[in-house]
Amino acid sequence: MPQTTIFVSYSHQDQRHLQQFQRFMTPLERAGLIGYWDDTRLRGGDDWYDEIDRALRAASVAVLFISQDFIASRFIWNEELPRILARADAGTLKLLPVFLSPAAVDLECVYRDESGAQRRRKLAALQGYGTPQKPLRHRSLTWSDRERIYQQICEDLRRMAPADSAAQLAASASGAASGAASDPARVVSARPPLSPPPPASPPRERAAHAYVLNVQLERRDAQLDLRYTLPGSDVIESATLAWQALDPPPATIAGALDEPGGAALPGELAARWGALLGQLLLGLPAARLARLLRTLFDRPPPAAAPNPSWMPVHLRVCTSDPLLVGLPWRLARWDGVPLVDSGWQFSTSSVADPSEHPVVPAPAGVLIVAPHGAAPGQAKPTPAEATVSALADALRQVWPSPRRAENVRAVRTRSELEDALRGSRCHLIYVCGTLHGDPAVLQLDDGGAAGSLPLAHLAELIARTPTRPAAIYLDLSGQLKDLAVAVLALGELVPLVVWRRVGERQSDSTTIACAWLRCWLQNGLDPLAALHEVLAQHPTSREAATLAVHARYRNWTTVLAAPWRASLPHLKLDRDEQKALLGKHLDELVRSDTRRVLALVAYGSADNLLSELPEQLQYHLERGAERAADINWRRLQFPDSRHELARALEEELRLQLWAQSGETLARVLRRHAPNVTASGRRAVLWLNWGLARRGNGEAGELQPEALSDWLRFTSEVLGAGCPDDLRVVSYLALELDRSAHGELSKQLQDERWRPWGKNPRFRLSVLPPLGEVSEEHLYDFLVEEGSGCDPAIQEEVAQRLVAQTGGCFARVVELIEVAERGSWYDLLERLRQQQDGET
Repeated sequence: MPQTTIFVSYSHQDQRHLQQFQRFMTPLERAGLIGYWDDTRLRGGDDWYDEIDRALRAASVAVLFISQDFIASRFIWNEELPRILARADAGTLKLLPVFLSPAAVDLECVYRDESGAQRRRKLAALQGYGTPQKPLRHRSLTWSDRERIYQQICEDLRRMAPADSAAQLAASASGAASGAASDPARVVSARPPLSPPPPASPPRERAAHAYVLNVQLERRDAQLDLRYTLPGSDVIESATLAWQALDPPPATIAGALDEPGGAALPGELAARWGALLGQLLLGLPAARLARLLRTLFDRPPPAAAPNPSWMPVHLRVCTSDPLLVGLPWRLARWDGVPLVDSGWQFSTSSVADPSEHPVVPAPAGVLIVAPHGAAPGQAKPTPAEATVSALADALRQVWPSPRRAENVRAVRTRSELEDALRGSRCHLIYVCGTLHGDPAVLQLDDGGAAGSLPLAHLAELIARTPTRPAAIYLDLSGQLKDLAVAVLALGELVPLVVWRRVGERQSDSTTIACAWLRCWLQNGLDPLAALHEVLAQHPTSREAATLAVHARYRNWTTVLAAPWRASLPHLKLDRDEQKALLGKHLDELVRSDTRRVLALVAYGSADNLLSELPEQLQYHLERGAERAADINWRRLQFPDSRHELARALEEELRLQLWAQSGETLARVLRRHAPNVTASGRRAVLWLNWGLARRGNGEAGELQPEALSDWLRFTSEVLGAGCPDDLRVVSYLALELDRSAHGELSKQLQDERWRPWGKNPRFRLSVLPPLGEVSEEHLYDFLVEEGSGCDPAIQEEVAQRLVAQTGGCFARVVELIEVAERGSWYDLLERLRQQQDGET
């Protein structure tokens, strides 16, 4: 491996800058001077977290593309950047910051040095390329200016390469020149990986965690004994804590959660409980904790001592004490920071070294136990009915086949439950309801004593089944005082028990359960890893903070169903008027003998996801196989400088299309056009100049004069340079307030009467302004095959979504994606609660 290895940290919002940078790295990598990695190297099936970790460990140089999106990225700020700064602090990693755009670089990033001490560093203090005051996207800098900066980075990296690599560069230069592809995209895709990739994991079986630590807890009189082990190892560390000295007492925490009303979890209380739980798990003296973590992470001296947040850990709390099983371990903190923020996952177990390996097929057998508790003929759905509908909907989307109905069964009475356990193979049992009495029982719909089901009896019923389930989800509320005892009993029979710890049912209880099922079964994940992924998306949820897992399996296999098809709301929803007009004008362009260039202008307000429109139009055109055009799509960047814009536009176009010295514009355009072989079809090159904010002089805004210059450039330069056998679409999107739509429309109408607007080789097409999503458009989208919404609720969903969002395109898409990650029925129930005040 080369001595100089590059790791690039960037926000996906800045991908076009990454692509520009990659072109300078490729020759150095091809020559063997550097190793290079960014996350575009990830492929389907890769464990992305492990791959990023491996690349970061191997790196000797980190290039940081700093923008506000970079700072806003939770993963970068909480995961990548602290580790990068820690290595830079230790002198094992060189930083090359690239300031892309104005950003809050005075914020302090918190990290820990090799001794474990907390440090803070401002990005503004880093010396790099560009400055916070004049970043690379400053309006005074052109594309060519940025090219020169990237060339300077390239030269600096070349100087860092070991001396004996210079010969490699000279020896490979001639071969690289002769073997380089003419298409730069081919060069980028042909790059070798940073090092030989690890053997691919089986696609349907994935390890849930990189590191596993067992903490065996045992109460003896007035003390708590702790023993730490790794899977298959003897005790590596131990400790004893005074039980009575723990503050707050663990029994107080459990009691607060067990009450039917549940416990509110304000930040102060969560922090106090979390500090105690962290002390219970990691309250060793500093030297012994350091020794434990070195063993866990396999980091012997002289490597820097890791701290608990160094890498994700699956911490298994091994105990048979109901009080300890019932504590909300996910709240545990170390040095004031929740461990779950560092990727830690928590479960309890009655065994320290489990050996089971459950296999869940596709589709799996699912039994939903949900007494409705409603009087016969009651019209209003009960919470249990709403939960059943949401779960069935989520499972239908995971397994979209007729067999799904045979594998998902809902029961309400004890007789139905016993019949289902005897007669069908259940891989997952989901129990929903309210516990009453002391001892607590679940009242099924048989009525009276016949319908009373203590959870201990549920364990007895499962023990008698010929094949036991792989997982149980206890979605229970009410009196939870004895629930931990039942969990221990069920845990002796079932590899995985997920259970609620809050007595009061939460508004997102069903939402989280459905999202977990989708994440687990649809992606083929380990169920505990899937649960952690889902709960991380609900950082302020009391449900997510206290949901508990009791597990006793070593490995888990989830068989994947046929690939799930997303409905792609941002591509398919609405925009019918814009699509129709584009199709008409594009057909006229390719059939015309005189026109060569179409200037296409789209506009709308900020909440209309205007940035998504080009992809939506591309999706629409590529599905229209009847159109007489083959299209190549090129994404360009509009010049930041508005000075002498016509000249800057041509210069940027040549640079971004990799024009050779002396190459004519006609040759450049033809080189990027599709190679049309079918008769009767026309080659079209689509140039997307991106999204600009319409304004009157603020940084980055597009003034009316600049829009006029762009139209003139499209007509006079592109129109004159376009070969006769090619057609060019020059696209620009303008974001502006609704109040300014009329003014823009008038300017565009006036542009048609300018001399360049009358050029016979040119046409200006203005798409209608993007508006709100109507009930009719939304209903059409839901009816389309692939949306996943049950026909029985499509009309009500369309009505309530539009009522909730006012037809705002961005909000409608956001809620559709929420339903697609979970359940349409759950989304509908939440909309009913918000709009009708139902509980």
